[in-house]
Amino acid sequence: MTLARTLALTLALIAAPAAHATSFTFDTLPASGALSGAPGDTLGFGYAIANPSATDWLVITSIDAGTFLDGTPDASLFDFPVLAPGASLTISFVAGASGLFAFTWDAAAPIGSSNAGLFVLGAEWWSGDPGASGSFLSLATPASAPYVLSAVPEARAALLLAAALALAWSRRRTRVR
Repeated sequence: MTLARTLALTLALIAAPAAHATSFTFDTLPASGALSGAPGDTLGFGYAIANPSATDWLVITSIDAGTFLDGTPDASLFDFPVLAPGASLTISFVAGASGLFAFTWDAAAPIGSSNAGLFVLGAEWWSGDPGASGSFLSLATPASAPYVLSAVPEARAALLLAAALALAWSRRRTRVR
C-alpha cells in the first residue's frame, strides 16, 4: 500500500463519524401492547425508553405506527424525549396530556375490528446535550414494540346482554319443571 493511499484511508477513518454499536430499549405501556375498547372509546399507550450508553446522549427523532382502520390515530402526545447517558424514562398515557400514542375508535367501528402493527422509534446518538455543546455522532438503530387494538362490545351492553340471557334461561328452566 502506498503512503498516499494509507494517509488517505487514515484521514477518511478519522473524519467519519464513529459507528455506534449500543442500541436503546423501548417498550409500550401496557407492556403487552394490547388494548381493547368499545366503538367511540379512546385508547392510549404510555412508553418506557432507556439509554444504556455510558457516554452518549439519545435523541428520539421520529415515531411511526403504520396505518389504521375504523378510527383516528393520534401521535401528537409524544414528546420526542432526549435522554442523558444511562437515563431511562417512563411516561403513562393520560388522555390529551401525555403518552406515546392515542387511538379513538369510530362510533360505528364493527365489534371484532382490530389494528395491529409496530411502533417504530427513530433516534440519533449525540456526544453531549444537543441543546448545549453536543454534536451528532450517528443514527441509532430504530427500536420497535408491537401493538394490537381491538374493538369490543361496550362493557355495560355486554352486562345487559348477559343479564337478559340469564333471565331468559331462568324462565325457560322454570317452565320446563
